[in-house]
Amino acid sequence: MLINQDGLQSDGTSVLPVNLPEPLAPKPSPLNHWLKSLIILSVELLLTLPLGFVMAKLHIGGTAWILSGVVGGVLVLQGYRLLFHTNSQPNPSVRKVGQALVGMMIGFAIANSNLTQVATHLPVLCS
Repeated sequence: MLINQDGLQSDGTSVLPVNLPEPLAPKPSPLNHWLKSLIILSVELLLTLPLGFVMAKLHIGGTAWILSGVVGGVLVLQGYRLLFHTNSQPNPSVRKVGQALVGMMIGFAIANSNLTQVATHLPVLCS
């Protein structure tokens, strides 16, 4: 039997092995997912708390905790992307909830109608 360049015999049948479907990957355990989420939350809190205390010492006000939480979240997200080589897309629903939470926090922080403290909240309001 002669075999041509495409791996076919002279009668048209293939001599190449048949591609079998690969076995399905095992599903991740819910415990592993829960543990990974807990680790991510712990790392974010460990980054946020010291930064929040430093900003609070600078008398930035309630915005200190908002900004430190944002910085901690960004650092954890970028670290996760670098370590696990993932490129997840932002979730629009989560973004809207986050914007609502930031708006409520700023609203409660300046609710005393003392507009002299609004200047401390401008970095968050302008972002």
